[in-house]
Amino acid sequence: MMNSTNSPVRDRLSYLNEQLARINQEWHRQNYTSLLQFHVDALPTLMNAQRCGIFLLDPDAKRVFSKAGTGIREGEIEVPMDHSIAGRCIRTGASIIVNDTRNHPDFHAETDDHTGFRTRNLLCSPIVSSTDRGVCGAVEVLNKHQGDFDEADQAKMERIAEVLSIVLDNVLLNEQIVAVTNRLSSEVDKVWSGYLSDFTLVAESPAMRNLMEMIKAVSATPVDIHLRGEHGVGKEVIARMIHAASDRHEQPFVAVNCAAIPPHLFESEFFGYEAGAFNGTTGARPGHLESTRGGLLFLDEVGSLNPASQELLLRGLEAMKGYRLGGKALTQYDFRLISASHDNLRGLVDEGRFREDLYYRLFAVEIEVPPLRRRREDIPPLAHSLVAEFRWGWIT
Repeated sequence: MMNSTNSPVRDRLSYLNEQLARINQEWHRQNYTSLLQFHVDALPTLMNAQRCGIFLLDPDAKRVFSKAGTGIREGEIEVPMDHSIAGRCIRTGASIIVNDTRNHPDFHAETDDHTGFRTRNLLCSPIVSSTDRGVCGAVEVLNKHQGDFDEADQAKMERIAEVLSIVLDNVLLNEQIVAVTNRLSSEVDKVWSGYLSDFTLVAESPAMRNLMEMIKAVSATPVDIHLRGEHGVGKEVIARMIHAASDRHEQPFVAVNCAAIPPHLFESEFFGYEAGAFNGTTGARPGHLESTRGGLLFLDEVGSLNPASQELLLRGLEAMKGYRLGGKALTQYDFRLISASHDNLRGLVDEGRFREDLYYRLFAVEIEVPPLRRRREDIPPLAHSLVAEFRWGWIT
């Protein structure tokens, strides 16, 4: 189990998760993509043209692709750096006017073939990054409604491109920040997995991966939990994992098998006793409710308790204080509770075998731990793990 020296690691992971979520939320709120689309919608009217397209340069792949445009999606159109108007505009950093596309050597006719739109003439201007990254893209308007594109159109287009450079830089920065925070979130998740990896729990199947996500979520909250699952599915292991990742991890983990406690000993086991409380006592002893002392109390097979024991447990949980047998001092309790059972407690309540008020007091969240037969993907890695463990034990 993780020791107390890992507290800074656990706290830092929780802090990083919170900050990454906040950054992601903040940058998604800044919807620069919508602002870019606004310019795409407005440009044809401003330039007295039919369509508009904005292209970006991917310097690593040396390709030019559509970022936004009239009737096209992001990345739908890709044109070569050579033999395309947008590519040449980006390459030279100069505006280009083509008033007859039919025989122009750099006109990329495949784009018209893809969209079904017929381009007669066009004006393309470079978008120069406002952050000193050079030419990062190009903006085109297609098919002027009357006449040809001229130098006045070019001057207006270049002023518009200056504004677009600011919008586009923010779009790209937004995407980079979101991508970085997503990668960091993924790395944090991996560290969380490593943080919990000291516990023997194979989690390759979708069911167990979902369970691990839930464990991570409930570990950071103070709610009481009930683990439901068959014998041998690892309910105590999961309880220890939750405790190790919680803010109570430095305090005791007390595990109690309720099925192993005879009913006549329940009160002394759970509430403790003072010296001389009954025959055979030679000294005082704290009960489980007291000895947990700020830690986690794990009650396994809680469904096996008889009615009298259920009543005593409910009294202790509701008051969070009680007396030792033979004692007069009232003891305050402080613990987080995780209960477990192979039984369906709701079914036991319906049958009248389990108190309904205790049922609702035991937990706020119920987690079902699936048996191995329902997660067959875990069988091969579990077998490998067991073989490796036995082999290592045989060698040593």
